[in-house]
Amino acid sequence: MGSNTTEGFLKMLARFRRGKSDANESEAMETWYEALDDPDIDVSRKPGEHEKVWMKIIERTASDQGRPDAVHRSGNRFRYFYPAAAVLVLVCGFAWFQLSKNLKENGPATSGTSVVQQNRTESPLRVVLPDRSIVTLDPGSRIEYEADFNKVTRTVLLTGDAFFSVTKNRNIPFIVRAGAILTRVLGTEFSIRKNSSGGATQVEVISGKVEVAMLGKDGQPVAGRETQRVIITANLKATYQPGKPELVVGLVETPKPVAGIRTDDMFLFNDRPLAEVITVLEKSYGVEIRVENRELLNCPVTADLSDEDLSTQLDIVMSALNAHFTVDQAGIYISGGGCGPVSGRVVPNQ
Repeated sequence: MGSNTTEGFLKMLARFRRGKSDANESEAMETWYEALDDPDIDVSRKPGEHEKVWMKIIERTASDQGRPDAVHRSGNRFRYFYPAAAVLVLVCGFAWFQLSKNLKENGPATSGTSVVQQNRTESPLRVVLPDRSIVTLDPGSRIEYEADFNKVTRTVLLTGDAFFSVTKNRNIPFIVRAGAILTRVLGTEFSIRKNSSGGATQVEVISGKVEVAMLGKDGQPVAGRETQRVIITANLKATYQPGKPELVVGLVETPKPVAGIRTDDMFLFNDRPLAEVITVLEKSYGVEIRVENRELLNCPVTADLSDEDLSTQLDIVMSALNAHFTVDQAGIYISGGGCGPVSGRVVPNQ
């Protein structure tokens, strides 16, 4: 039914309550009220119950002609129109009940000046914040933020695991407090997860740049060594282990190419200098790669790095050059090595 039907029913209801209904309107409204009072019908909770109301209305309004389908043959459009509108209201009422129930279970709950969103389902829950940032909460996780979020600050308190896609706003940084660490971003995609067995908390960056800091007993970032406050970029992670005095930076478990970068045939190298290989890897993964021995940049590399993750690609190149790599908050650092015979997955010369 359209909005005109709903409006017509509401007007009829208003006339009935003022005692100005005619006989036909009164009969339809009384039938509706009787259906609502029927103890066998719970229109507020069961989606199939509105059909029982419909049958009662049809039986009542068509009783003078012996069977329900007499409504259609009587030519009295009025008797059909208003009961149908009544059913529409019942259906809308049920839909509203279902929506309200869902919002109550998984929607925001306001307490004082704070808003709480909790995922009580068994699937990831997508939450859109007032600044249009998106938080995907894992089952059992929750976030809390101030009711005036995005006006002065954008601070979120996280309990559990979540993935964040943050709307850029250089004037109001986005801050996430999770246990003993604080993550500060300007606009990026990252996840924060806590290991259920060891208690370690990890911040993994998908794109952009974030700052991760350890929190002291006063709840403020520790003003100590560089390892207690780190900046990480795409495909890097910072790990906090309870009881440890530092944040450990490393590659995420499965580094992924930067969005929009095509890697087809990019990782096939035939006697190409290491400098070119590094440029391709940096562009593909958004990670900075530094070299201790600058002469190493001229060393030729012949290898097929296709279909390998970044860690394996680096292992192949390091083996070819007898070098090794480490990961810090600035990215990847290559040390040692020199030009020599290529090992690993060699591509024969054509």
